[in-house]
Amino acid sequence: MKEQMNDIPGWLSVITNFLSDNIGWVALIVFMVLFRDALSDFLKRLTGFHYSNGESKLGLNAESPSKSEQVQEKDESQANDEKPQEVEVSVSKDGVTNWFSEVDIALENDDVERANKVFKEYELNAKDETKLHKDKSIYFYLLFSKVNDRDAIPNLEKHSQQAPTEELRYNSLTWLSFCLHDSKQYQRDIDLWGTELPKFESLHLTVNATQQLAQAYRANGDLDMAKSVVLPLLEQVEKGVLKASIYSTLALIEEDLGNKVLGSYCRDKSVENDPENLDEVFTSAYNASNSGIDELSISNYVLLTSVSPKKSIAWNNLGVQAKESGCKYKSIELYGKAAVLGETLAMANQGYALLDAGFINEAERIANEALEMEDVHKNVYSLMSRIETVKKEESSKWKEIQRKASVKQAHYRKYTEKYYVGKCAEFDGTWSIENQEKHISNCSDQISLTWESVGGLSDTKMKFSLRGKVTGATFQGHYKSEAMDQSKSTLLVGLGSFETKCLGYVDDGHINVFSTENGSERIVRLSRKNA
Repeated sequence: MKEQMNDIPGWLSVITNFLSDNIGWVALIVFMVLFRDALSDFLKRLTGFHYSNGESKLGLNAESPSKSEQVQEKDESQANDEKPQEVEVSVSKDGVTNWFSEVDIALENDDVERANKVFKEYELNAKDETKLHKDKSIYFYLLFSKVNDRDAIPNLEKHSQQAPTEELRYNSLTWLSFCLHDSKQYQRDIDLWGTELPKFESLHLTVNATQQLAQAYRANGDLDMAKSVVLPLLEQVEKGVLKASIYSTLALIEEDLGNKVLGSYCRDKSVENDPENLDEVFTSAYNASNSGIDELSISNYVLLTSVSPKKSIAWNNLGVQAKESGCKYKSIELYGKAAVLGETLAMANQGYALLDAGFINEAERIANEALEMEDVHKNVYSLMSRIETVKKEESSKWKEIQRKASVKQAHYRKYTEKYYVGKCAEFDGTWSIENQEKHISNCSDQISLTWESVGGLSDTKMKFSLRGKVTGATFQGHYKSEAMDQSKSTLLVGLGSFETKCLGYVDDGHINVFSTENGSERIVRLSRKNA
């Protein structure tokens, strides 16, 4: 029996995002019941696009992070890990709810004439022109998806061009894009957004439309084009929800390309730009755990439990991370918080952790019972003292782990930014380390630096080296230390030798290099020499 992390339910969130614009619970229930058959296929398309409100739902199907601990997979209804597109079904007092449910029933019965009559009646009586325009887009999509109306696509094309505002035009184009995607007309979808993109004036619609184009390329299997379309957006948008959405889209592309770790870096950058998007915080933490980047996982689970303390799944998964970090008692405590919130998986995890930790809580209960008896043996007091010592030691250790994770997270975030928007020319120049000058020029795709210093417990002269592949204003490679005179090598000298995988980036006049090994604080910094 293995322990597992839990995972957030995604069905309700996607539905709720789909039914925006102050929709009531009655309409939500009607939608879920009457439209559920088509919804599963529809969601596959929805999840490929950007929500302007920053919400996202991701379906996860991940390997366990260790032999003793796993994450519970997402709701089975979630099969995709993409970000949904903003769409609306408007609900007002002039009959919108009635038209939607009645049209849906009519189309389920292949009664197109009845559906047309219902919507026409609503259209004649509608008072809100903006909602009517959005609802008409939805109506055309229903005709296409439910009865394969051949006029639906041309009607949507015409409807989008007649939109009085670019917001409404974007909305109509989104539904048109759904039709093209569902009918696997991927190239036509690419052509659609490629043609319409230059027409948008507002930044947020330009960004959203660009991401739509990238998603169309993804659907067509052209991941390199999808990435090339998204990358310029990073320099157009400074920060905030919009930039978070760009990094989320970029994460999907990197994951499709097989770059799982880089995708996790992008997820964390999305969180940095929109920490209030708790779904993305969870996804970032979850994906980082599955990518083996524990520092990012811990930091984001800590954030999630801080701002949403009733998220039992987050407490459970943070408990898994605590145990993976060697804090067995702390993991039991975190599982306990999830269990109090009704997370039964956490209760199972807690049980296994108790076994592995030697029943520390059970020991405490027994010791407390013994203290209430007469003629208490001195060893009982020793036991209580030891229990308190273990608690304090682990509490201190866990705080230090969180501190280190936060420091490493800051390096990962800056690295990710410079990976995409930095230029290799930023490495050019003269750099100083240990009072030695190192020159980098010609914007090479490789970096190789060596210097000497005294290291190790024996104060032996050591040779340090940095080697790696350059991308943007970053590099990925190895940081190494070895004794210069191997003939004098001793055990103490050996303790000063190491080799670790590392990442480096240029920022604010420095080359910062840090180890990617979980828990490692090994960092080196080179400073630019003034010209």
